Amino acid sequence: MSRSILCAALLFLAAGSAAAQQSRIDPALRLRALPSGAAAPALEAPRGAVGALRGAAPLDLAPLSIPGDDGRRYIRGLAVIEPGAAAALERLGVRIGARAGDVVSVRIPAAALDAVAAVPGVRYLAAAKRLTTGAGALAAWRAAARSRAALRPAAALANDSGTAAVGVDGLRRRAGDRFVGLTGRGVIIGIVDTGLDLAHEDFRRPDGTSRVLYAWDETGEGRPPGAIGGQVFDAGRECTHAEIDRGECPMRDDLGHGTHVAGIAAGDGSATGNGLPAYRFTGVAPEADLIVVKAGGDVVGSDAVLQGVAYVFARAAELGRPAVVNLSLTTQSGPHDGTTPLERGLDALTGPGRIIVAGAGNQGVNDNEEPSFISADAHAEGRLDVGGVATHTLVVPSYAPREGPDNDGALLELWYDGADSLTVTITAPRGDALEVATGDSAIISTPAGTIGILNGAGGPEAINGDHQALIALADIDGVPPEDGEWTITVSRASGTGSGAYHLWLVAGAFDNPIELARLRGGTTNRYLVGVPATADRVIGVAAFATKHVWQTLGGDTTGFPFREPIGDIAFFSSPGPRRDGVLKPEIAAPGKVVVSARAAGGSMWEDLSFLIEADGVHAALPGTSMAAPFVTGAVALFLQLDPELTPEDVRDLLARSARRDAFTDAPHTGEPSGTPNAQWGYGKLDVASAVAVLQPERARIAAGEVNLSANPVRGDALIVNYAQRPRAIEVYAFTGERVRSFDAGEIGDYLTVWRLVNDAGRDVANGAYILLVDFGGRRLLKKIFVLRP
Repeated sequence: MSRSILCAALLFLAAGSAAAQQSRIDPALRLRALPSGAAAPALEAPRGAVGALRGAAPLDLAPLSIPGDDGRRYIRGLAVIEPGAAAALERLGVRIGARAGDVVSVRIPAAALDAVAAVPGVRYLAAAKRLTTGAGALAAWRAAARSRAALRPAAALANDSGTAAVGVDGLRRRAGDRFVGLTGRGVIIGIVDTGLDLAHEDFRRPDGTSRVLYAWDETGEGRPPGAIGGQVFDAGRECTHAEIDRGECPMRDDLGHGTHVAGIAAGDGSATGNGLPAYRFTGVAPEADLIVVKAGGDVVGSDAVLQGVAYVFARAAELGRPAVVNLSLTTQSGPHDGTTPLERGLDALTGPGRIIVAGAGNQGVNDNEEPSFISADAHAEGRLDVGGVATHTLVVPSYAPREGPDNDGALLELWYDGADSLTVTITAPRGDALEVATGDSAIISTPAGTIGILNGAGGPEAINGDHQALIALADIDGVPPEDGEWTITVSRASGTGSGAYHLWLVAGAFDNPIELARLRGGTTNRYLVGVPATADRVIGVAAFATKHVWQTLGGDTTGFPFREPIGDIAFFSSPGPRRDGVLKPEIAAPGKVVVSARAAGGSMWEDLSFLIEADGVHAALPGTSMAAPFVTGAVALFLQLDPELTPEDVRDLLARSARRDAFTDAPHTGEPSGTPNAQWGYGKLDVASAVAVLQPERARIAAGEVNLSANPVRGDALIVNYAQRPRAIEVYAFTGERVRSFDAGEIGDYLTVWRLVNDAGRDVANGAYILLVDFGGRRLLKKIFVLRP
């Protein structure tokens, strides 16, 4: 991408003053500059260890794009549209994917972008954001450990299972290879991540069949899902349960992140090796079924995330089941107020029996670890009166520039009140400077690298009425950005707004193994919860420490050198609140360190045997990516008790049941003592307490009464809910012959699932049946209709 092309893209913006109109185009699309038929240039994620741990994003100077089967290149994005606009977009060649309220995922022919942006019914058009899964975190630990301290040997394990820390163990028991109690049976857990090791035993039932009902690889080729419940998913490769059982599904988890996440939420712990006993690492909801979406690798597009969530919920609705989706991925790009198209779309997809959980991110600088890890402040803020000036510093570490252009650089976002005018100036260490006022843009090539600023170009953002200034440093002309201290000056020229502004370092790509670009001056350890955990109806999850050591291959015990007090917040866990003051995250769960399922062949484990657990099929990882699935699994248990819970119900339940202690009352964010706060939310996840709160509120299912998940039954299973555990459950045909009798191990404390099979395991025919539930002294009969398509 040449300077002249980028300059033209930058100057494309200036059509009218900021006061006269709102910008309906995401600034990332103004930097599109896509050569015909060529891939969009984008800097790789930092190869440095610290960047990987912190979840640093790649530098996205051009939007994500894909080649079409028609030979054209399509820009990936999300759009907020009015009714009727979809048809106009399709006439311009736009391919519309998932629909979530007024948000749609789109693939736009690059040549048609200006025409698409001009469609009257398009309220906002955004490039797909790059979200990171944090899969590179383990390399960070190893490299940092080499440079600062050796991995510590340990004599004994500590807090060997995170499930004990969240109070799950007392809610279930294992009878041989089966579980009884609250296990997530009948609920679907959606994993939108890097894929899944479908052969891993932790995701198979005792009879050997898979608990994965569907697997959709958005990055694959072959047979897409097609139309499901009014949604159309026309890309990738979908596998059915039968294909998965036969080992015919090509999905792989090339990294291993998705498999690890899924094991925490829903692994049954049955996998083992090297002569060790099974069931040492059982997840929160070991009998929940799964629907898995491979949305990408360590970097995932926001359009793929929305499509993945929409797909999980569409399949769950088709099956007549409640579902909770886990999103262990994040980005700092955006206004941090819940208004981006991705957040808006996710909110629209949620509802009764449709819950989303997301990790808060790993950008926190909590300074509670010993020895100290390398800090990487990514947020600064200020408030200016008219005529006021403030300065901040972007510290670019010394680094080894990579060959060629588009390899090194940084991207920052400044968000401020739409009623204010702020001038932004960035000055290189050697003195070259660029100054841009609100409503303008500019780009210059200097001996210190290429500098570009889009400052409220086109007016305030239509999504929230605020201004965004996008600041980019890059080697577009092949000149690497200079290392050292870059000065960012913000001055308030005029305006009637609050004068407040927030600055985020969104991305930095500098090849340094132990240091990341960072902000200095006006920095705060606040406002760092990333998208999508910032969405109104998504449950955001922080991470705390429950374990520092584990047993590795060969029987040795080892641990990370950087340690917080057990029970305290993880030193990297991103604190809130949102920029508009809304409490985020809502809850905290174990995230340092968690042992879970290891994907065979996952690249995360290459040359990192110290992270592989002694049985060879599980491994240790830190991150809020690991904390989120504890809450996801917990929500599956809640949905097992009440399939109609809404996101607001779940948030209230977590708030009322959260465990609070000396750690939760002492946030590392500068807030006064007390809980809730922007570090911990309402406190620590306590599943047992939440169940105790939820149980009395299930008054509609009184003792001796039964609630059915559906009748007629049009999916693949019937869930029988009750408050008092029955002595026996049987299903009879109308002719009087018994079709199905459940043994004691199949009858749960709160519900039983009939998978519409007879005692021989064969599918029953459609028709009418009688359900008999014996409570001991009282028998209840219900007529059931099975009407599968």
